[in-house]
Amino acid sequence: MYSHATSFQDVGAFTIYAGLGIDQIINVAKLIERDIQDLKANLITKDELTKSKEQLKGNFILGMESTFSRMLDIGRSELLLGRILTPEEVLKKIDRVAMEDIKRIISRIFDKSKYNIAYVGNISGHEMIDKELKEIFFI
Repeated sequence: MYSHATSFQDVGAFTIYAGLGIDQIINVAKLIERDIQDLKANLITKDELTKSKEQLKGNFILGMESTFSRMLDIGRSELLLGRILTPEEVLKKIDRVAMEDIKRIISRIFDKSKYNIAYVGNISGHEMIDKELKEIFFI
């Protein structure tokens, strides 16, 4: 199981992916929803925020060593912002992220009105699974 964010200028998606057997779908869905509700209620700790910032800055700095990563970053900056951010500007933006920003983004990402669910495979009884997933995530 993993999650990842995809963002563009005006839209984006936060995806949670789980590869599992048919008999695990509902239990895993309940666990995911429980974790989402916990995150919305408790956010993250200040220590987790600090560690996340440092990891993000470290990854950014290491990425600067790769020509491909640097050119990708420059292209993204130009396309999305209309200008190229300097490395110092990027690091300062990361440092300025506050707990209120985390709270605002969590509430935007985990807005049930924007949820979508897809599952694939040779699945019988999908009507019952659909019903249970709707109860877990949409009600």
